[in-house]
Amino acid sequence: MKILFAASPIIGHFNPMLVAARVLLNAGNEVSFYTGEPFREKVERAGIRFFPLPAEVDYDMSNLDVAFPERKRCPPGPTKLLFDMLHIFVDAMPLQFEGLENALQKFPAELVVYETAFCGILPLLLGPRSQRPWTACLGISTLQLPRLDGSPFGLGLPPTNNAAQGKQ
Repeated sequence: MKILFAASPIIGHFNPMLVAARVLLNAGNEVSFYTGEPFREKVERAGIRFFPLPAEVDYDMSNLDVAFPERKRCPPGPTKLLFDMLHIFVDAMPLQFEGLENALQKFPAELVVYETAFCGILPLLLGPRSQRPWTACLGISTLQLPRLDGSPFGLGLPPTNNAAQGKQ
């Protein structure tokens, strides 16, 4: 089977996908990978064909404030989380999809495996089922353990100085 993996250019989203791609490659499938340029070497070292994201959405996730300078003005918490969701993931959708279509032209996959934050899959899913490959979502998430200071998980809030402040 021909399988194309698609992942956002974020190490925590990419790594589990590469593990799954290797498993399917070792099982005898023909596998390719569509993601950010920083992961090309890992993909190709695994013997998997690489397709790069368009440069405009191939962000350097090691420093989001450099990739998105306006992000620095967002206070920690829901405002910054909303900014990230909109600008890092949703805004990338059209160009991710365009690159996905190009990859599928060169590698006509029977199955596209994507991770939960890869929004470029959504336009493909809106098309007629008869005109697209099968798709499967590989759920990627963080381990959502409670914070020691009692603050809500996932909002990017800095640690509190005291337990009473975090419990409010």
